[in-house]
Amino acid sequence: MKIDVTTGEALVRFDEELCKIETQVRDLRESVQSVIEATTGPKIAGPSPQEERQMAIRIAESVVSRLQGAMTSTIRRDRFLREREVAEYMGIKVATLRAWRLRRSKIGPPFTRLGRMILYSVAELEKHMAAHVIPNRK
Repeated sequence: MKIDVTTGEALVRFDEELCKIETQVRDLRESVQSVIEATTGPKIAGPSPQEERQMAIRIAESVVSRLQGAMTSTIRRDRFLREREVAEYMGIKVATLRAWRLRRSKIGPPFTRLGRMILYSVAELEKHMAAHVIPNRK
């Protein structure tokens, strides 16, 4: 099964978010337990395993719904990048991109103009960068 880059990145972000949430839940559980012990003594137990499971399910559902919204906006946005994002992606200055564009330089990547907005296709950027790879000397 082939996974495209945006889906793979989204899965990595999802895994990172899930790890963060697990850490937060563990810290919260320890904090609640310490407060319970401090106020009533160590005799009273924290939430039951069933209550913990229900809380984990609610948190996971919340995270999944937030990530689904983020994934759809990321997929739409990642097809085309703006000038600043391209400069960061390529590791160059925005002024360099503008100079290439104004001079119609063959060094610069292809772009799309929509009114006053300048957009760069991610696929075209990757092709452009691959075409300008300099082979190693032997």
